[in-house]
Amino acid sequence: MKWKLRACRTQAGYTQKEVAQFLGCSEKSVVDYENGKTSMSMERGQKLSELYEIPISMMDFSKEGNVCLDEVERKTALARKLEPDIVTEPE
Repeated sequence: MKWKLRACRTQAGYTQKEVAQFLGCSEKSVVDYENGKTSMSMERGQKLSELYEIPISMMDFSKEGNVCLDEVERKTALARKLEPDIVTEPE
């Protein structure tokens, strides 16, 4: 099982601001990476692996693996409002 980026960061004891400074990007970029809104370059992924001291193979860089649950719930609620007959509860 791979670790979500936010879990890697918190386990390593860093803030989003500190990670942004380390990577040379904005704090918003770090937030977007952690929420699955954007993907980072392999170079940045390698830097994070070194910073967090977690093998890169154990980190989940996929957008799907890092989607914020709140965002998924909001989208599901909106879909239910728009198409209540189509959206079903997961089993």
